[in-house]
Amino acid sequence: MRREWETPGLKEKMSVIPAPFDVELSRSIPGSELREAASGTREWVIGIVARLTEEKRHCDLLEAFAEVARTFDHCKLLIVGDGDKRGQLEALAKQKGIERKVEFAGFQENVSPYLSRMDLFVLPSRTEGTPLTIFEAMACGLPVVATNVGGVPDIVQQSETGLIVEPGRPSELARAIKQMLSEPAKMRAMGRKGKERVLRDFHPDNFIRKHEALYERSLGNRGARRLDSREAGRR
Repeated sequence: MRREWETPGLKEKMSVIPAPFDVELSRSIPGSELREAASGTREWVIGIVARLTEEKRHCDLLEAFAEVARTFDHCKLLIVGDGDKRGQLEALAKQKGIERKVEFAGFQENVSPYLSRMDLFVLPSRTEGTPLTIFEAMACGLPVVATNVGGVPDIVQQSETGLIVEPGRPSELARAIKQMLSEPAKMRAMGRKGKERVLRDFHPDNFIRKHEALYERSLGNRGARRLDSREAGRR
């Protein structure tokens, strides 16, 4: 929204403060080292936490996963969330012959047990603001594959904490997922860097501090304007 609204007159007056996310998830979910130790005895789990609506483009993820599953036998897609597209998505999974590899977990009040099962978090949306679900996934040490929309590229650093692809391109999404699974050590390193970054730069405490700074700055500017107007009146 900031980028869309920026004009020369407004740019210097605009501030962006990311919404707070559930940092407690990072304390309740095993780190990437424990997931790495377990990965030798289980399948890769690719996951998403999002409403089952058109703009989240789960259909693109299912298309991509069908391609990924042809390369990686031991992999599973975990879909957490519910919405009006669930029936269509279940039908698409069956059409692609991957229904046994796809778990629709439905809406979950507590997503911790599901994030703890994932090795890779994917968000293929065609439109976004600043998705809290990416913050939560990164805070849990998960590497991310997401689309180049909204505030996503401000959160996920390309080839550092994840991979960014263009929206609406399932083949490109599949390539990114396969690249991640082909280099597990690098993938987990991205997850660790992502956790460090999100807890450092986007921690909920910053939400409070940035609001305080904004109020102080705004009040300071208002006071300066009042002084200027009084000086002008004396003249």
